[in-house]
Amino acid sequence: MFLNVSYKSLKQGMWPGIGLRAIVLLGGFLCILFFLAIMTRKKTFLAMLGQNSITIYLGHPFILIYAKRFGFLQNFKNPILFLPIGLAVALAICFLLGNKYVATGYNWLFGKLGGLLFVKDKPLETGCDETRTI
Repeated sequence: MFLNVSYKSLKQGMWPGIGLRAIVLLGGFLCILFFLAIMTRKKTFLAMLGQNSITIYLGHPFILIYAKRFGFLQNFKNPILFLPIGLAVALAICFLLGNKYVATGYNWLFGKLGGLLFVKDKPLETGCDETRTI
């Protein structure tokens, strides 16, 4: 159902499995369209998360690795409990990593690393008179 298991493990044939996955993908696509339709150009919480999404994307694996290592996310086998707890963890990660302070630190850190790795371009000296006319 989550696009990472075989049709056989879903206990479905090929065509019903393809149909189920198509419905899941279509549902995700419709959710994206819904969010695009309701977004405004005003400063909102969702706009701030979108602006700082790179810090969430790069930082969330570290939080999840430590949560898994200490056993916080492994004891929820009941899907009725797992969904609200998973949503709460996802929102907490978004609040933690999507704020302007973390984004400022990210920009500072990668600005320094970028200065070490990349050299600023200097204008080319062609050796010819640039003020001449044809």
